[in-house]
Amino acid sequence: MSMLKKAVQNVLVAQYHREYEAAVRAQSVSEAEFQAWRMTEYLEGTSADINVGVMSLHTLFATKAALDAAIKSLQDTESSYLLLVEKPELLHKNAIKLIRRFLFEKPYAKLAYPDEAGWLKPDFSPDTLLSQCYFGRAVLVERELLATVLQDTTFELTENLSAPEQSEEAKLHFQRNVYRLILSLVNEAILVEHIPYPIYLEEQPEDFGREEHFSDLKKDLWFSDIPMGDKAEKVSIIILSKDNPRLLSRCVHSLMELTDYPNLEVIVLDNGSSPENKAIIEKMVSQQAKEIAFRYEHRPQAFNFSALCNQGAQMATGEYVLFLNDDTEVVDRTWLTKMMEKARKDYVGAVGIKLLYPDEETIQHAGVNNIHLGPCHKLQTQKDTESYYFGWNRQAVNTLATTGACLLMKKALFDEVGGFSEDLAVAFNDVELCFRLYEKGYRNVTCNHTHMLHYESVSRGSDEGIVKLRRLHGERDKLYAAHPGLWNRDPYHNPGFVKDIMEWQFRPGNRYQAGEVMEKGIPVEITGQVPESWHNDVLYHGIEFAGSRALWETGKNEKSECYFGYYIQGWFYAVQVDNSRYKISLLMRKLSEDEEITKKVQRTDGPLYQVPFTRRLRPDYQENLPYIQYPALSGMSVTLDEGALPPGEYLLGYLWEDRASRQKMYDFTAETIVIS
Repeated sequence: MSMLKKAVQNVLVAQYHREYEAAVRAQSVSEAEFQAWRMTEYLEGTSADINVGVMSLHTLFATKAALDAAIKSLQDTESSYLLLVEKPELLHKNAIKLIRRFLFEKPYAKLAYPDEAGWLKPDFSPDTLLSQCYFGRAVLVERELLATVLQDTTFELTENLSAPEQSEEAKLHFQRNVYRLILSLVNEAILVEHIPYPIYLEEQPEDFGREEHFSDLKKDLWFSDIPMGDKAEKVSIIILSKDNPRLLSRCVHSLMELTDYPNLEVIVLDNGSSPENKAIIEKMVSQQAKEIAFRYEHRPQAFNFSALCNQGAQMATGEYVLFLNDDTEVVDRTWLTKMMEKARKDYVGAVGIKLLYPDEETIQHAGVNNIHLGPCHKLQTQKDTESYYFGWNRQAVNTLATTGACLLMKKALFDEVGGFSEDLAVAFNDVELCFRLYEKGYRNVTCNHTHMLHYESVSRGSDEGIVKLRRLHGERDKLYAAHPGLWNRDPYHNPGFVKDIMEWQFRPGNRYQAGEVMEKGIPVEITGQVPESWHNDVLYHGIEFAGSRALWETGKNEKSECYFGYYIQGWFYAVQVDNSRYKISLLMRKLSEDEEITKKVQRTDGPLYQVPFTRRLRPDYQENLPYIQYPALSGMSVTLDEGALPPGEYLLGYLWEDRASRQKMYDFTAETIVIS
């Protein structure tokens, strides 16, 4: 390249860098702006005409005399509800308005807790509350309920204790009194509501309650853990396996050697191992300790996870059934004891466990999140050496669903709800079972205070390739067709969190809102050649959604009077290049009717279209890709009108065009979209 051309290119690149930075600034929305918008929209509704008073928790627990005075004041106050807060000066200016709006919607509420500026909370989660005092330092209580609990509860009060901020002893007493009050209120009220708006402006709230010195407060409640009694209930562990004797051996031996729970039976259901592998497994079974019942069933059949699990459950003789993948490994002796303390509760449905990848420090599963894009594993790929969002990965938490790789529940309840849905052969069957349990009033739990290792999907392979992705999307559609009320809804995922992208951490919704960034795409047919020499392996990308606008907006793939056309959302970046230099288009290749594709292909023959779009801000890629040059604008959000393309199925990819040179690159994903 000549010096003149190089100089011109440098000028262009500098200009693209300025444009990139300007676009990032223009598309950035602060969390404060996002929450203010949510609150403003909420306050436009009707409010209840109810008196709400404010009471300081510091004043309440200052001395015995102060507590007595507070109880007496409840007899005289005109307030129907009291908002108990640690620091009244930290209340949002519209706190009382928001509470009155909430009480108009929930006039039966006796007990509720709001979000804090630095802590967005789930809907009522009794097991999470048992792990820590996640209500924090703000709680709304109906006056009569508060008076009853204050009179009937013994608190730790003294005349000589300093203010909580002045000594560790005083701080501990204050925290214990707050936690005891909240547990007692919940124990009395039973029904608890959540106000999903940050009414209390504590930017860096401190969590407490996981420490051992709070354990005495957690007993004798309707939601207390239930330890093993004089006789341990039998747990039937059901393991599916085929042609994986090494995996199965590791799973079984770790189970036998590292489980302190005393009453087990193990059922291995083999859906068609070869004679050689069957013989290896039978030899392994014959060597197991006789004090544990061990049954091996060789039943050749097509793989259907749900059907096989249901068959295993029919063989089970235990009061509890535990479904366990053969690619798991036990590493904590107390794992099942801890899970059983949750599973024994009357209100608990399914109980799962935290799963780590084989490196023993990377999280694979810490509960299932149900977001706009569908179910996903909470905290997947994050390092378990760190604690996330007030100890989520260190404690038992309520989740809408948990993974079937290790899932425990009462056998009678499993039978009552009909077991796993056999319409879902491979994916989402565990989630669907948990959805059913939730809709019947049960609460599911993920035990993140213990863990297993998971050699994820080694047994059946990954969900890559066009045919497998079609099956995966089809099963996701079946999931929401069976549970339309849970489409794009998760009571344990705060509505203030982002949910339009696959965000595994706890990130606020200002990071990405699809409705704010969608743009109309205009397909342009490519008449010239796109030579396969343009294909480049430096491109990384994905399609997060490709389907009708109606499916995106309503969860139903039906014609809608409100939503027309199609929506495609995805991400992209390239390694070893300056990402800001490139103009990027969506690439769509129309598949021929007789074209059978089982894996991702890079052909460019046949009708080919490009859809230019505005690159969208994706803070998740900006944060997670420090080694990539200019990765922030890595999002694509495009709508297509009805009739914008000829009917057919289209393979989706990306076309990259360097604006500072003649270089062009492309790569196709394994995702397709059907245009009708």
